[in-house]
Amino acid sequence: MLNSHFGLQSSILTLCMCVCYRGNHKVEDACEMYARAANMFKMAKNWSAAGNAFCQAARLHMQLQNKLDSATSFVDAGNAYKKADPQEAINCLNQAIDIYTDMVRSVLTTTSPVKNRTP
Repeated sequence: MLNSHFGLQSSILTLCMCVCYRGNHKVEDACEMYARAANMFKMAKNWSAAGNAFCQAARLHMQLQNKLDSATSFVDAGNAYKKADPQEAINCLNQAIDIYTDMVRSVLTTTSPVKNRTP
């Protein structure tokens, strides 16, 4: 059973990488495939593989400048990794925090305070 899970993991990740590296227009498809693979690994209770797939999705979302999706994928990776590799869970959650913090800074610097209007 363990070998079949490893074979499945290897096949899914290879398929995702092939889609990803065929061109930039396929990166979004690869993000979706990594997320699907991660959810399959979660159902199989293969937490390390799920975390790895979510991390790959997060990196691809950053490549596409989708910060919110990237941060969400890093949180999902952290939640998967916390069952198998607590240090990697911390790393993923810290990356999500960095992205969320950067997003807030961007909003705060681009919004100007409303000036008092006199009628």
